[in-house]
Amino acid sequence: MSTKTRFDFPPVFILEMVDHGYAIARELSSYGIKTVGFLPPVKCIESHSRIPYKTYRIPENDTDLIQLLVEAQKEFGPVKPVLIQTGENYFPFIYKYLDKLKSIFAFETPPYPTLKQMLEKDLFNEFARHHNVRIPLSIEVRKGHELSENVFDGLQFPLVIKPKHRDKKWKRKFKTQKAVLVNSPEEARSTCEAIFSTAERLVMQEWVPGPDANIHFCLTYITTKGEVLASSCGIKFHQYPALFGNTSAAIPIQNSYIIEETHRILKEAQITGFCSVEFKKHALTGDFYVIEPTVGRMNRQELFSMGGKENVVLKAYCHLAGIPELPQKRHRDNYIYLEENLDIKSCLDYHHYKTMNWKRYFKLLRSKKILPMFMSSKDPLLSLMVLGASLKHIIYYMFHGHTKYFSQEGAIDQLIKENQKIYSSTQI
Repeated sequence: MSTKTRFDFPPVFILEMVDHGYAIARELSSYGIKTVGFLPPVKCIESHSRIPYKTYRIPENDTDLIQLLVEAQKEFGPVKPVLIQTGENYFPFIYKYLDKLKSIFAFETPPYPTLKQMLEKDLFNEFARHHNVRIPLSIEVRKGHELSENVFDGLQFPLVIKPKHRDKKWKRKFKTQKAVLVNSPEEARSTCEAIFSTAERLVMQEWVPGPDANIHFCLTYITTKGEVLASSCGIKFHQYPALFGNTSAAIPIQNSYIIEETHRILKEAQITGFCSVEFKKHALTGDFYVIEPTVGRMNRQELFSMGGKENVVLKAYCHLAGIPELPQKRHRDNYIYLEENLDIKSCLDYHHYKTMNWKRYFKLLRSKKILPMFMSSKDPLLSLMVLGASLKHIIYYMFHGHTKYFSQEGAIDQLIKENQKIYSSTQI
């Protein structure tokens, strides 16, 4: 069999090529894989990248998007590009045109009812009960339904209140905020009433005690035949917003329970494609609770999986492209994944709460190889733009005493300070 040249590899189409989508494109391109990036119609720094072979702006409607994908694919003739989806907002589009997309792209995704079972809180709760998955108690509430006293029976406060679907309407109003923490039934009612104007279906979930460093995750890829190609396990160091936001810093860890339980849950659910499970270790009991699964798409911190020995993304690409597994160029045993701007804001928020241990933080950075989401010598202009944005966050904090879009909540303030005792004793 002849050896493929660097331009013979099937291209990869990334929908959308922002944040982790960009990071994945940068890493795959270093293997000589052509990346075609689809960018949102709004302004984004990724449009200044020199990494992708081509970029396109995503149209406003599905009809134009499917036509754009079909036309873009024609350049590569009979070759099926690999399609990677990075956000759940494209699920309706993917399943609407599933047959057409599968005829021209290589990708794996679970049937829609299977996907829905893992994403809908009530359906996942049912799945968890049947398959002995430990999860925090939660209930779903809807706009127009009275929140009577017995709604909270069996639930322990504080509760995390979050939208069932964090759509564009939510993001426009609440920006980076993913959830709200409440300490009493009265506070829960008033918070729900205030949020119902933005999200008509909400989830109220018990808070699992513990700091960011108690959150573990396992990123993996499962083929349609049920084969696990690779898995990458880590723990969060920071998230933004604090306590229940996106991963802003994470380090690898070997935890056989997390890996085995992730595989068990996802296989019993018959999930295929990119998937992951996030756990939180209860600060008092030591039990691990499943916080949420991510299925049908890449996880936001997917770049993390490309830093160590188990390169989930590269192995998945080779599998989908139908080529022999490419040798990994490098791997790190001792690294820290950073999403630069998120982590700066996370650090500043913890500094605002007077719980940021800067000495410990910089000691950690000095002791590990940094794997940044954006900054790279391969893409100097974009790296400079990210650096500029980071400086803006610091300057904003210096003038205002908090980060932009910061939400001061008494419940969060209290929990962060309680968690600091646990955090200080955690060895990372």
